[in-house]
Amino acid sequence: MEAGTTYITYMGMNPVNADRHEGFEGIEYMPLRIYENQTRLWYEAGDGFYDTAEGAVWERIAEMLETCKEKMMPVTPVSDLQLLRPFHDGEAALAEGRRITPEEYEKGGRVCLIPQTFAQKNDLQVGDTLPLQFYFADYKYPLCQVAFVTGGMDMEAIDADGNILNPFWEGGYEIVGIYSYSVTLTNDPHAFAENQIFVPERSVSKDFKDHVTARGPMQVYNTSFRIKNGSIGRFMEEFSKLPESSLLEIEFDDGGYETFASKMKNTRIVAAALFFAGLALLLATIAFLMYFMILKQRRRTAVEQALGMTKRQCVISLLGGILVLTAVCSAAGAAAGMQMSQAVREAAESKDEGFSTAYTKGMPDSRGEEEASPDDAGGVKNEDGVENEAISENPSVDQRILVCLTALCETGVVSLLSLFFISRNLCAAPILVLSEKE
Repeated sequence: MEAGTTYITYMGMNPVNADRHEGFEGIEYMPLRIYENQTRLWYEAGDGFYDTAEGAVWERIAEMLETCKEKMMPVTPVSDLQLLRPFHDGEAALAEGRRITPEEYEKGGRVCLIPQTFAQKNDLQVGDTLPLQFYFADYKYPLCQVAFVTGGMDMEAIDADGNILNPFWEGGYEIVGIYSYSVTLTNDPHAFAENQIFVPERSVSKDFKDHVTARGPMQVYNTSFRIKNGSIGRFMEEFSKLPESSLLEIEFDDGGYETFASKMKNTRIVAAALFFAGLALLLATIAFLMYFMILKQRRRTAVEQALGMTKRQCVISLLGGILVLTAVCSAAGAAAGMQMSQAVREAAESKDEGFSTAYTKGMPDSRGEEEASPDDAGGVKNEDGVENEAISENPSVDQRILVCLTALCETGVVSLLSLFFISRNLCAAPILVLSEKE
């Protein structure tokens, strides 16, 4: 370069903060080219330069840079909003309208979600039609690297030879929802950019392979999926069988389901163990009762028969005490169990709090949904005045019925077993029983 000569070049700014970019010192500087086949980084822009082929390319570059930095906004085709980290973590939430439906995802409906700030600046409402033009696709850079916090993109819609790319797809998209999200300066690759719009993936049906400006491997910020059925363990077991599995590192986020499911499984095992232990104790108690109150009473029955009591009277003599004891103990045990269950349930319910998600970050808007209100009788009615029967029922009545049924069932089982063993005692001749040694 010479003093007094006019040159043209493009200088981008990419500051490196030592606190945020450790380990970058000593790396060789590699100048970036605006388009792939750019041979020189600067030209002498003298008289008549813009009449040359190189000058025309630089004019197009300047025009496109202005368009990208001031007028361009990112549009992200998606198959499920919950696969995006900000929506999944609750950092982004629906403020107005609705989400894109599964049918619209499947059929590629011309609908979109726009950010709240963009809607306010452009006076857009749910139901309006937003014309969109798609210039290029980027499969390499996260938005935090190429999008400005104030809007616009630090990218160039230019092909490998420096020609401006024309839109490969355009159309009107109905605004079905407006979401809220706070855009900040960040290095988080999952973060949304200013004015970021979401459309169904299948709504962009035209081939755009010639409009891909950046390519790269699958990364955590551009690849996400949902496991249909099965668990993480089962998925990884099948995935590890693939030869390419060693090339990928998969991060799972199930909201703690695996841990919760494991604890629930352990709880079921403990509950089953306690149930069978209680059942074994019950059977042992019944066996103990049968042995000492019936089988060990053979001589008593023989004496009663010898004194002239009928078999019916002998049955009543033995069975009466057993039934009274069984009924009282069964009812008392069932009542005690119900009281303990009620105490545990009340302790758990006392920690519950009612709340509205209308203005809760990351939660669906509950405004417009039916709200329950108590009536004079203590029940709950919805907006149509229909009482919710499940809430208005008296649980104490059900508990008393259950206690009675439990006592009746246990008494019935003991009665049948008692009759069986008493009948065996009565079949033996009294004289033979009395002649036996104790």
